[in-house]
Amino acid sequence: MKIMEPESNQLLTQGTELEILAGSERQKEPMVSVGMDHAVLRASEVSKELLRAKGKWPFDLFPDELIIEEKRIVIKRNIFPFFSTTTTLPISRLTLFEWNKSILFSSVFIKGAYTDNIEITISWLSHRDAKKAKELIDGLSMKQNEAMEIMEHERGRFIKALRIMGQT
Repeated sequence: MKIMEPESNQLLTQGTELEILAGSERQKEPMVSVGMDHAVLRASEVSKELLRAKGKWPFDLFPDELIIEEKRIVIKRNIFPFFSTTTTLPISRLTLFEWNKSILFSSVFIKGAYTDNIEITISWLSHRDAKKAKELIDGLSMKQNEAMEIMEHERGRFIKALRIMGQT
């Protein structure tokens, strides 16, 4: 199967690597075959990053990081310098995403399915980041549960559509 890469008009075949010009350096990004029709995508496009939020440093000595992607949530817990744990939770296994707001900062509580045994609180987030995360998760859940398709392919407009769907 062959796919035309829209940006560079390169003809790609399954199992090849796409060379990307980044400044003056060339970087190779692996290609991935996805779905029943074996569409070939860049590895970074399989689950696009939509939001990256981090706790505030002076209040949290080693701030945790919340990364929301199109198909999963990644939680990076920094316990000590050079020691961290990373937990990945698919959106389909998420049972609760709760936003708690206080006077200065917000926190989010994430709970996976019963068998996953995941219950994590990320504290010291800005109100803006926590609200955006909640809206994105609600929009992604609605998209998945209602079998909706968002027609926007530009990253900014896609995120805006998800946030509008997730607003309460």
